[in-house]
This record gives sequence, structure tokens and C-alpha cells, in this order.
Amino acid sequence: MEEEVFEVWHLKDPKVRSAVRGESVLFPFDYELVAKVTAFDMEAAVKLTASEEGPWWQDPGVECVKKARSTQLFDIVRDSKGNGYMVSDEGLSQVWSREHEVERSWVH
Repeated sequence: MEEEVFEVWHLKDPKVRSAVRGESVLFPFDYELVAKVTAFDMEAAVKLTASEEGPWWQDPGVECVKKARSTQLFDIVRDSKGNGYMVSDEGLSQVWSREHEVERSWVH
């Protein structure tokens, strides 16, 4: 398996409460790109940007776009094919595929 570059998008702070309340959020407008991570899989990209030991932007393989909080629920990871996955309690759930390159809105 080869490494690929994953984009990590964080839900903007004012919208986190909305998502927790079950209100819809819109990608990319309610999100901001915080990192591009080179890793073997998406789970590793999430772990690298959810560091509990020091700032995640100092981790190897992480290109920091914006210093921010650690990756958490409702954040989005995009693979190199453009597919989007949301961080959920169960792990990563695909929320769109590359074939659907439009604004995305969903209610949690």
C-alpha cells in the first residue's frame, strides 16, 4: 500500500454547537482546511491531527495549513480521490463520493 495525501477539514467553531444540536452544516462553507496529511490510510490521518502529545502540526507527515484544535467529531477527511468522510462516534463514515462534487449539507 502506498501513502497518499489526505485533506483534514475542521468544522468551524461556531458551527460545532449547531452540529451537536442536529442542525445542518454545509461543506465547504462551514469548514476550514487545516492540514494535508501524508499517511497510509485515513485513520492514520485522523490520529496525526488529533494528537494528545504536543501540537499535531509538528507531527511527521503533516503539512499544517492552519494551526487549530485537534480533529474531533463532525470534522471531514478527504482522500486523494475527492471522497469525503466524517469523523463520527463509530469512526469514519463516507458522506459523499467524488461523483457528487457539489455543496454538501447534512443533518446529524
